[in-house]
Amino acid sequence: MDNTRARLYPVFLNLTDECVVVIGGGPVAERKVSRLIPTGAEIKVISIHFTSKLQLWENEKKINLVPRAYRAGDLRGAKLAFAATNQSEINQAVAKEAKKESILLNVADQSSKGDFWVPACLFEEEVAVAVSAYGKDPKLAVKIRDHIRAFLRKSPEKKL
Repeated sequence: MDNTRARLYPVFLNLTDECVVVIGGGPVAERKVSRLIPTGAEIKVISIHFTSKLQLWENEKKINLVPRAYRAGDLRGAKLAFAATNQSEINQAVAKEAKKESILLNVADQSSKGDFWVPACLFEEEVAVAVSAYGKDPKLAVKIRDHIRAFLRKSPEKKL
């Protein structure tokens, strides 16, 4: 096991009413936001362009869209942030600000540049499971999560 893996600390965060900032408005940002909405976080998405789904969520008052390019200071007050653009230089600038402000950051295009990666999650009744392949193989993590889901749904026992 390498040192990175040995130093990881898995955690489930309560983001209710916490500010979460997503930089980017494309499909990757949409995926991140879709997982954030159920948490009850106050979600701010900053981008020049937005997917139609992000626009719909704003119309439904689930998120707040800020239609402009990222600029320094946009992470102020955030508990958590996501750099989800397709432009590495912007993601790097977001990473620099997050580090300076001590804000946990996920960098979509380079997991090693952020503080965390998003696991494949499963929420079933009284069980929450998060599976990670250390940010290197998300498809493997999803496959394992799906196997766990199948096991739990077949299990006659409700509690493990």
